[in-house]
Amino acid sequence: MQNKLWIFGDSFADPDYNTTGAEHYQWCKRLEQHYEVTNMAVYGSGPQWSLNNFLKMLDSADKNTNVLFIESTVYRLDLGCWEKPKNQIAIHKIAKGQNRHPQSEFLKGVVKYVLTEDFENAEPLKILATVQNLSRYVNKILYLPVIEAPFRKYGINKKVKNFYMPDFRLMEKSDAEPECKRPWPDGDIRCNHFSEYNHDYMYNLITGYFND
Repeated sequence: MQNKLWIFGDSFADPDYNTTGAEHYQWCKRLEQHYEVTNMAVYGSGPQWSLNNFLKMLDSADKNTNVLFIESTVYRLDLGCWEKPKNQIAIHKIAKGQNRHPQSEFLKGVVKYVLTEDFENAEPLKILATVQNLSRYVNKILYLPVIEAPFRKYGINKKVKNFYMPDFRLMEKSDAEPECKRPWPDGDIRCNHFSEYNHDYMYNLITGYFND
């Protein structure tokens, strides 16, 4: 019987994100050879949306369940009123005037709430601490943040032995590739923002941790 692997996150793990030509090396698809994979990652989603999905699935978790949680940017707000994750609000872009949203009047209050240094510092810490606390219900959790957050490190409880957060950040690894050409005129064309060698890296990281 294969162990279960639940995947939560955004386009870094979305099985349908820019897959043309990458079918043979996409890391999240290759994991299906070893685990019973349930991939809830969706392009454009935020960490609160991922956490809510994790919570809804907890009743079916057991000690054969492994979790890969990708913490995407906290500025993607899941307000529970949009049909698709990609419609979640990138609040900093609205504040800078880069984007407009049809519910702009309602968003004024939200903007005031989240556009503070306190929110930016505390929110990643809350997400991490909550996910780490849920490790008691599963076998192991691998936690991969997309970007750095200054106080996230203080949320780590070193006594929790089945929770692991590596030192690197996904966006940093993606941007360090020679193939990364920001700004992208037509968007990032790489599958899950990685070239083949970093798909191999992700695959080896994940299987190495969960099979240990």
